[in-house]
Amino acid sequence: MILLTYRDEPSVAGRWDGTPNVMDLPLDTLSDQVMQALVQHLFEDVPLPVSVIEWVVNRSSGLPLFATEAVRALIDSGVLRRRNGSWDLFGSLSDFSLPDMVYGLIQSRIDQLSPPNRHLLRAAAAVGDEMTLPTLVAAYGEESELAVRRRVPHLAPLDLTPRDLIGEILAFQQPLIREVAYRGLPHRVQRLIHKRLTEYFDYHRERAASNWLTLMAYHAFEGQLWEKAVEVNLDLGQQAVQSFLADQARQALERVLKAADAGGLAVPEARFEAHHLLGETLTSFGLYEEALQHLSEARQMLPAEPREPSDIARLADLGYHEAAALEAQGHYEQALSVVEQRLTLPGIETMLEGARLYLMGAGLFRRQKAYDTARDWANRSIGLSARFQGRDAQQIRSRAMYMVALLASLQRLKGQYPSPER
Repeated sequence: MILLTYRDEPSVAGRWDGTPNVMDLPLDTLSDQVMQALVQHLFEDVPLPVSVIEWVVNRSSGLPLFATEAVRALIDSGVLRRRNGSWDLFGSLSDFSLPDMVYGLIQSRIDQLSPPNRHLLRAAAAVGDEMTLPTLVAAYGEESELAVRRRVPHLAPLDLTPRDLIGEILAFQQPLIREVAYRGLPHRVQRLIHKRLTEYFDYHRERAASNWLTLMAYHAFEGQLWEKAVEVNLDLGQQAVQSFLADQARQALERVLKAADAGGLAVPEARFEAHHLLGETLTSFGLYEEALQHLSEARQMLPAEPREPSDIARLADLGYHEAAALEAQGHYEQALSVVEQRLTLPGIETMLEGARLYLMGAGLFRRQKAYDTARDWANRSIGLSARFQGRDAQQIRSRAMYMVALLASLQRLKGQYPSPER
């Protein structure tokens, strides 16, 4: 018996077609469950931090070689150390690079491609894990779509393959290959490709991809097109907040601030909005101190004594979100102090933001069991919101009416409120 291993390449696999007494056994990548067992075994079955197992499994893409080399690299670097019968993590895994042996093996495979095919693979790596053929053509920028289409089959050995029957959608089957291919690009070329893709998505928009804004925001930032990155990521962040996509909102809004700083851009409106929305978003993550820091940054960008209605409305809204973050931490007195201070703003009694602040205050008084005061503030919220039309006003009014009903029930339970006549 002869046992041979080979890559799934047509020039090699075709040699065995029709040959008698030949059995072909495909070796697929390992499942996550098997990889977890392998990782634990490699660490001599000594308890491991869950984050380490998840990192190796996610990065390995089912390749046992990566798991083996990653374990060796983690130990050799001192990031993982054995102590008191278990493995302890010292340092961050997020910045831990590929093991040299894995990188070298993948790089040697990439180097075997002809220069045009190698450049095409690296351009694809800059696009992402998945792409359409026209997007790849735009990233490559050297040949027509027909020429690129002819080259794509040559990239199959590097696991860039079609995901549909007509070859319009391509994807990297092994994220590790994409990572190595991208790292092989000089920074200047990386930026050039990201710039091409930014222009491509900006011009074609929905015709290029349904998520064109997400893609353009990423490529504008990676291409260091700072003004465009601020503009597009702010648009994306605002849309994500409205759609309750907290992870996407946070990433986009943080890019706004990073791009503004990297480009030395003033852009006060964009900075204010990014800080404001990050305060709201981080509160939803439970990161209250970070949220309050961003809200404080936004507040410092407004006049200390605002006179313009737009500035008054902004300051009131910031106060609402500050109070929400403080309330979530159990700092009810401090939150109520913020609300009461914002209710002294000139003209706030004629704005919808005033109704929102009264509603927040009603909730804070309820938590302190000051039910009469809470009911009074909820009724003020109802009266003020009734002056306005629109969904926001209706939501505030509905929540305030629910608050009044809830307070009545709580007071009846405590014997502080008369039962309704029958």
